Amino acid sequence: MIAFNPDAMIGLAVTLALGFGVKPLVKWVGDSLPIEPHNSDLEPYCAKLREMKAAGEWIGHIERPMFFAALWITNGWPILSSWLVFKLAYYWQGANFTSYPVEPPSKEQAAYIVAKRQIGTHHVATSLVGTGANILIALIGVVVGNSIV
Repeated sequence: MIAFNPDAMIGLAVTLALGFGVKPLVKWVGDSLPIEPHNSDLEPYCAKLREMKAAGEWIGHIERPMFFAALWITNGWPILSSWLVFKLAYYWQGANFTSYPVEPPSKEQAAYIVAKRQIGTHHVATSLVGTGANILIALIGVVVGNSIV
């Protein structure tokens, strides 16, 4: 049976409260990475890409308490590492933006490669910043919870 631990509840509350700062951080990082069309005819599609929303915010709401719990309990490292391995596999599969053609590309192909790299970099950078911030916030929550006397 799990017993109520007020220190853990305070640490979790700190983790959840600090979590509200992750979205502005991820937005700031995303805004610093351009997504530009490689062809002016494609601007409407690039604009749509810039405005697309992903489930990252919802994943963060799940990650923060999960990371807090994994860091709070003595043997929680398998939970934390399993989730990070899962995310690694997901992003590895979904963010293949570094492949280049075997032959030197034409001007249009080179512009497409740049656009593909911009989109991939934007996706990976915002995801990694969000995950890193969630782990850091969970650690702060654990420190606060453990420092209560």
